[in-house]
Amino acid sequence: MSILDGLTPDDIRRLRQMILGDPTDFGSTFKDWVPNWVALYGLETPISQVAGFARFTPQVADTIITSETTASTSYADLATVGPSITGLSDGSYMVIYSHTSSNNTGGFTAFMSISVDGVAASDDDMALATQVGSTAIQVTFVTLTGGNHSIVAKYRVNGGTGTFGRRRLAAIKYANA
Repeated sequence: MSILDGLTPDDIRRLRQMILGDPTDFGSTFKDWVPNWVALYGLETPISQVAGFARFTPQVADTIITSETTASTSYADLATVGPSITGLSDGSYMVIYSHTSSNNTGGFTAFMSISVDGVAASDDDMALATQVGSTAIQVTFVTLTGGNHSIVAKYRVNGGTGTFGRRRLAAIKYANA
């Protein structure tokens, strides 16, 4: 049994026109009810149907647990380079990186930053650890265009010798370029 049983083809046509017709013809009670219903129950729209959504595609580098040191005051590689991510496609990424570190000289700090496509790392996006054995984390956003891309972690100190361990790097694509 259907709610349409007993309706003539003409009744069904009028009903279809009313439902699919001009939304400005709907009464104010219905117009007020719709946003409340959506707010309460949401819409079950597959994310693939949302225009412009590029799907979150995380790229996660292997964690480098080994502690390694540098006395360089400009960004450089450690004995084990990285972590690094290669083969990134064009798009906008949220890049997250972290490390645990210490410095053998009081008052000095250990810095981690990233080099994108070979461009020198800078303090603009540094993950800074000021306490002995502390963990530093940084989140930055980059837009990559023009081909195949890479991100590599780099390290420096502002004096003394920094020891870096548990180095991590991840890039999450959130939009197409």
